Amino acid sequence: MNSYVRFFENLQQDLKTFVYWCLVFTVFRIAFIAIYSGQLNGEYGDVPMALLLGLRLSLKTAGMIALIGFVFATLPKIIVKKWPADKLRFCWHAVALVFFAVCFMTRIPYYKIFNAAFNMMLINGAHDDIYAIFVTAVKEYQLLWRFPLALVLGIALTYGLRIWLHKLPVKSFVEVQHKKLVIALTLPLLAVLCVFVRYGGAFNYAHSINWESAARLKSNLLNEAILDDGQDLYRVRDMKRKIDKVTNINITVAQLREKIAASGGNKAADSIDKDSLSLLSSHAILSL
Repeated sequence: MNSYVRFFENLQQDLKTFVYWCLVFTVFRIAFIAIYSGQLNGEYGDVPMALLLGLRLSLKTAGMIALIGFVFATLPKIIVKKWPADKLRFCWHAVALVFFAVCFMTRIPYYKIFNAAFNMMLINGAHDDIYAIFVTAVKEYQLLWRFPLALVLGIALTYGLRIWLHKLPVKSFVEVQHKKLVIALTLPLLAVLCVFVRYGGAFNYAHSINWESAARLKSNLLNEAILDDGQDLYRVRDMKRKIDKVTNINITVAQLREKIAASGGNKAADSIDKDSLSLLSSHAILSL
């Protein structure tokens, strides 16, 4: 029973952090739309839908962040009574808040330059000269004042999280009525919530939302606003993975020659040029 009591009380803290992250991403989304609201040309009818779709998508990001805190704070607390769950949870979310504050401050000039949130240009830039990247960050992204401001924003959000966790008191299990029923329903309800979050406010792929299906509105600004920075970075990673999968073709010389022969080419050719000539010649003869 004592283990469940610790689980029950710490789970509430995880759920509160989950809600806090949803609010943070929503505020970021509203601020981003407000900064570039001139692109809407006074047509604000789709803004509520963008916020709703964005909230659904951010359920995934917020859920993943809260899950990490749950794994490293709440679960060990079930076994180890003196485990510093509150400190570890808060430290993790503090680091994540500062990180996403930096991402948000970077997104603003990034969108102005590329007319998109984080995209494949991040991968291309990673291969540039470090000094060139630094100069670009200073000149194009106003690094000298945006980065300190991002840190201040991250600290402010961290302070807000501290207030959020303390002002919303944890309900003691002693105060709970129908304790056996609560114990029986905890895991099933948690499982349902996980599925709901995993599919972005739905219970199956057919009604889910992801970065590939998020662009459902006419405005490019609103479509980019739907994706929070976590989903933006996931988009970059996913696109890079798919490009690598297409371009990285592992085939032996023998397999290549067999495929050339199967296509009607000369598998004994010394080069692709010679093989191409033989293929063109054979096709020309057949056409006559």
